[in-house]
Amino acid sequence: MGEMLGRSNLIDDIDLNALIVEDYSSSTPVECNLPNGVESDSLVACNASSSCSDGDHDDIPDGCNPSAGGGGTSIDANEDDSSIPANQELVGHSVYSLEEAFDMYNDLASRMGFSVRKGKQYYFPGTRNVKSKKFHCYKAGLKAKQASANKCYTKIDTRTGCDAMCQFDLDSSGKWVVTKHVKEHNHELCPASASYMLRSHRNVSVDQLTYLKDMKRSGVPLSDGIRFLKHQSGGSPFVGFTARDAYNTMLLDSAKHLDGTDSNTLIEIFRKRQLNESGFFFDFEVDDDARLCSFFWRDVQMKSDYLLFGDLVVHDTTYRTNRYDMICGPFVGMNRHCMNVMFGCSFLLNERTKSFVWLFKTFLQSMDGRQPQTIMTDQCSAMAAAIMQVFPNSKHRLCIWHIGENSKKHIKGLRMQKGFIELFNFLLKYSDTEAEFEFYWNSIRW
Repeated sequence: MGEMLGRSNLIDDIDLNALIVEDYSSSTPVECNLPNGVESDSLVACNASSSCSDGDHDDIPDGCNPSAGGGGTSIDANEDDSSIPANQELVGHSVYSLEEAFDMYNDLASRMGFSVRKGKQYYFPGTRNVKSKKFHCYKAGLKAKQASANKCYTKIDTRTGCDAMCQFDLDSSGKWVVTKHVKEHNHELCPASASYMLRSHRNVSVDQLTYLKDMKRSGVPLSDGIRFLKHQSGGSPFVGFTARDAYNTMLLDSAKHLDGTDSNTLIEIFRKRQLNESGFFFDFEVDDDARLCSFFWRDVQMKSDYLLFGDLVVHDTTYRTNRYDMICGPFVGMNRHCMNVMFGCSFLLNERTKSFVWLFKTFLQSMDGRQPQTIMTDQCSAMAAAIMQVFPNSKHRLCIWHIGENSKKHIKGLRMQKGFIELFNFLLKYSDTEAEFEFYWNSIRW
């Protein structure tokens, strides 16, 4: 709660300057005892003959070979025995779930040298039960050509319109059966020894994520935890992910939910205030995994101000917290001295209609069911839908400041003309009705 509000920043005490290294010249496990407090600059540098480190790869280009130019020995991570040969026809094979279906096709792709992308799925008429699912080569389809614009950089387009795919249909016995399998690719395949670098074959498992989080809480830098897992597994091909994957997974995990320490501390503080302060109100919401995702509070002074000046309520969700990327949503009004007064404050994990419905119902409950006459927000469609459900008798108005900000995007050319901004702001502030605004707006000739 005490942290500063600002734009989203997912970095959470992670040493981004740490160098993740790997010696490709050895494929045997190396025992690694990590001392506490190891600094990132003390890590061993990579082999001078190697051209790059593991963290530099996101997706391997076609025909890639990590040993090229490095003099190291290529490691085949897929020399295990499999019930399905690398180039066998899959039509007729069956599995018991879509997860098994993806794993079967992804395993085949790993040994052949391409990545898998999930495609369309079809439902039984009138239901949400899936009856058919397709999995494609990661180079399937072609991206739409966008209009050229001045950009600092452009992403490399790897799509080639490849038709390789595998389709699973649900039969009468509840099994998923392969009914169509296209094996031909229109691009060069990646060597099997390097396919572990392709996107669908990289994954930080739950056990690995838990291990890295425990290491970090113990004071071990994340880079050292990744390096230890690589040595313990016998090298990068066997650990199942890259350094970048580990960093991204850790960041996303920390952004999705409050950790147990912070959430429990917050709730405990509010419970103590509720016991010691008459009229203090708070409530919170947890997700299916019992993780805190939304909370709201107000004290007795906020309620008194709302009963006096609650005709107009402004709810703004512009700002977010730095650490957990949660949305800060204060309820603000104005007193007789034209000064802002706070009616309550909330933090939300997302801007979905369901989240706003919970928030507005909680706010209404804390104010003894009294609805505001007017509520002013930004142009958020999810919030507008929630207001119609919870505040059906309140007038919903859009904030002038947000309208002005949107005008910078949609009528940029008009704003550059002399005298337009002054006239536009005058119409926004002093037009009492929509018809009045339309009349003066249409009478302007630019």
